[in-house]
This record gives sequence, C-alpha cells and structure tokens, in this order.
Amino acid sequence: MNFLMRMLPLILLFSACSLPVHTGGPSSLNQSGPSHLMQIHIESWGTPRFTGLLGLQFQDTGLTYMLLDATGITLLESQVTQNGDSTVIRAAGKLGDTGLPDFLAASLWKIYLIEPASAPCAGNLFLRFCMEKMENTRVRKYAATGPFTLWEAEFDSACPAKWPAVSFSEPWFGVSLTLTDLNRHQ
Repeated sequence: MNFLMRMLPLILLFSACSLPVHTGGPSSLNQSGPSHLMQIHIESWGTPRFTGLLGLQFQDTGLTYMLLDATGITLLESQVTQNGDSTVIRAAGKLGDTGLPDFLAASLWKIYLIEPASAPCAGNLFLRFCMEKMENTRVRKYAATGPFTLWEAEFDSACPAKWPAVSFSEPWFGVSLTLTDLNRHQ
C-alpha cells in the first residue's frame, strides 16, 4: 500500500501527458475526395486475426471507415474525428462490443489524421512524436517514450496519386495491421 501511494503521483503525471499533435493539416497520407478501398490484414503476436477490406472516406472533420469481410459484406462502419473521437455507426452482431472499433479508429487516426506539432519531432517531458523520412521515399511516423516505441506507422510517399501500403504496429501489445491499396499494381 505504501509503495502504491508513492507511485500514484508518478502514474498521474504519466497519464496526464498527451502527444503534441497537429490535426487538420495537410498530411502526406490524408487525401480528401473519393473513397479508397484497401485490403486490411490484422495480426496479434504474429498470428493472423483478420483479413478483409477497408473503405476510407475523408472529410474536413475526419474520416469514415467501413470494414468489410473478404466477400464485401459490411461488418463495421465508424467515424473518426480530427481529435480522435470515434462513433460506431453500425456493427454486425456483437462486433461493436469488441475492442476492434476502438483499435481501428485509434490506428487510422494515428496513420492519417495527425502529425507532430513541429517537424520532424515534437515532444514533452515523457513523450516524443515524430514523422521522419527514411531511406528513399519511406516515411516513419511514431510515438515513443524514452527508448520505447509505443506505436509506429511506415509508408512510401513516392506516388501521391496512388495510396501507399501502410504498416502500423503497437509493439507492446503485439498488434500490427497492414493496409494495401487494391489498385496499387494497376
């Protein structure tokens, strides 16, 4: 009990910190306009959990996504605002009661809707949020605390007319997702 009382101020300090983000700006991946249909693949600790389709539609206020199974049946539709709030519009069966809608909303928010408040990195006492160019035209967007990466997204920014493949992971939870444009090789 005494240990918990000493750790409580530190826990409160860590939980009060948030990422220094800029929303609503021109992201290298955020493209308003027509809908985009992508293949989505979700893994947990290296085990495939879901493969299907993801439809994305960007608006000024954020994005709407539709998760479809491999045959095109809509399983989930949700909206994500610029500040990261999400609303499930419809979900098949009990899918809305699982953690999947929140995971997808948070992942898509991190991938498409936010950028560091200052380039290439912004940070506060404990958190660092960066969007850095890597070799060739690869871009890495990530959040870290000290040497530990909380989440990261990587994509190729070479051809803005086509949607790049995006890999996103949260290493501490063993979760990763990959998004690939269905028209990428056409």
